Amino acid sequence: MLDDRVIAEMSGLTRSFHSPAKSAGGPVLSEDHPWEHGLIYPATVVYDDRLRMFHLWYRAVDAPNGTPDPREHACYARSVDGIAWEKPVIGEVEYDGSTRNNIIGTRTPMDVMSDHDLEPPAGRLFGFWSGEQPFSLSFHTSDDGIHWEEQPLPETGDLRHSSEESPPDPLARYFTTDQHWAGKNAWGANKRGIMRCESRDLVQWGGRRVIFAAGPDDDVGLEYYTMHAVGRRMSDTYAGLH
Repeated sequence: MLDDRVIAEMSGLTRSFHSPAKSAGGPVLSEDHPWEHGLIYPATVVYDDRLRMFHLWYRAVDAPNGTPDPREHACYARSVDGIAWEKPVIGEVEYDGSTRNNIIGTRTPMDVMSDHDLEPPAGRLFGFWSGEQPFSLSFHTSDDGIHWEEQPLPETGDLRHSSEESPPDPLARYFTTDQHWAGKNAWGANKRGIMRCESRDLVQWGGRRVIFAAGPDDDVGLEYYTMHAVGRRMSDTYAGLH
């Protein structure tokens, strides 16, 4: 327990925090292709119950920071144990004259979930992707984690700028929490914060709320980045908490 929120009573207990230990095996994913030489940034991992393996989607940049015109790609890897990862040749996106790579596109899956009973729309995997516009978010579905279909969104094309704040929906089944451009707030800060919105069907979204942002007593340059929940279904809780 990180805090006492759900603990009714304690006696004779001491909270102890343990330090993590880095695996002696070194990195489980390294830059070993030309399109990865600038940066590898793991975006999301999900376990596939049907295939009994892990899917990994990550962002790769082909040149170090400061290099003129570096190219950014969304890439895919898979593993049966989460330690040894394979980067399969997908053969759909050309890089320097060849399609022998694991690139799936330019926009990156940010959060992916597995759902065998998802409808509508159909798809065993569904996830939130970086949108076409800066700081935007889009919604996609997939059956294999490699081929994705973009689903319709509000007219703005972005969940995080979908509407003004709206009341929560007691019948909502899904939710997302993610970084958004908070805009100028009461103290004049034009910064990024964390917002939340929800949906009954993953098509219509509401319940939009800014839930975490820099306050008037925070440093001038302070911004908040991702605060992803583990699981995006309302029913996905551990001991009643997300």
